Amino acid sequence: MSLFLIQVYIEQLDHEIRIAVSDNGVGIPENRLQYIFNRFTQVDNTLTRKCEGSGIGLSLVKSLVEMHGGHVWAQSQLNEGTTVTFSLPIRQVLEASDTLKSSKIITSNIERCVIEFSDIYHL
Repeated sequence: MSLFLIQVYIEQLDHEIRIAVSDNGVGIPENRLQYIFNRFTQVDNTLTRKCEGSGIGLSLVKSLVEMHGGHVWAQSQLNEGTTVTFSLPIRQVLEASDTLKSSKIITSNIERCVIEFSDIYHL
């Protein structure tokens, strides 16, 4: 039995924070890598796969990162593992009104996510 590892790397650059999450799993085929951030996408969609999932995790990560002005990408090698990396800009909030504006945006997106999560149970 091999040991499954997950590593998290955090780096502060000039104008952004970069976080990378790596595993030593089975990897993702190169022709499927471009689809992993799509909602309900799974690399292994057979009914006999080892792990269950809905296929919305990386789509949700992408939405949240982009909502904060960041970027997300992935690299993978078959039989070696996958690294998902995202970067978030370093910003200073100057006024309380800026916080309130962004709070309204986040609330509306959370409500939208709740609806999306409920949809999965009707599949």
